[in-house]
Amino acid sequence: MADLVTQCSTPECLRGVGLQGGQCLPCQKSMPPMKNPNSPYAFSNNKPPSFAFTPPVTPPVANLPSPGVSNPILTPQVKQNVKKWMTGKTDDEIKRLQKDAVQSIYSSYWFGWKDGVPEMFKDIFAQYGLFISDRAIASKMVGTPDTHKSTINARGKASFRIIMDAIYPYEGEGAAIRNIKQSPIMSEEVVGLNDKDIAELIKGDGEDFVFTKIGNGELYSYNRGGVTLKLPRWAIA
Repeated sequence: MADLVTQCSTPECLRGVGLQGGQCLPCQKSMPPMKNPNSPYAFSNNKPPSFAFTPPVTPPVANLPSPGVSNPILTPQVKQNVKKWMTGKTDDEIKRLQKDAVQSIYSSYWFGWKDGVPEMFKDIFAQYGLFISDRAIASKMVGTPDTHKSTINARGKASFRIIMDAIYPYEGEGAAIRNIKQSPIMSEEVVGLNDKDIAELIKGDGEDFVFTKIGNGELYSYNRGGVTLKLPRWAIA
């Protein structure tokens, strides 16, 4: 008998969860609630969702030969798994396609792992080179409140993931700031910040502060060790 379920606690969501109740996993990840009552994943008071039910398997009916008739012996044909995508490509082209595939894996969000990327990927795909996710970790702050208590999120822009994951850990603060100021894309993301603000933004990633809105809310200020610093709104978790 399949496990009993109850309905997701998110309003309007019809997904089923275990008897312990609470939110379903998609709702926990801020995904839209499921509103289709005809979905196979919809909660029902009469039965668990379809993914908890294993339908019975009907065994195949044996095709027995008629008495006195000798059926021919059939030799199964094994189809070779030919890697068609490699046909006609040079070694350099194959390596490029392999690296593109690995980058796509890194760019996907893997639920349950820090920053959405399993740490084991570094070992699994080491032969293809160094990879980092190019997916920004968006701020969860709603609007532009006058004050907001949260953490610094230096990976709030996709371009800054390169700084945080590939440059700052290996080349240090100076190299990180130089790369930001030399990049037209990244320099636009820190307009209004000085070198000290940028350095503390990088070093303070993940630390808790109370942020105060400056002007229209594009920038916020915070106090660290008696020093008032600034950071962009996108860098607040």
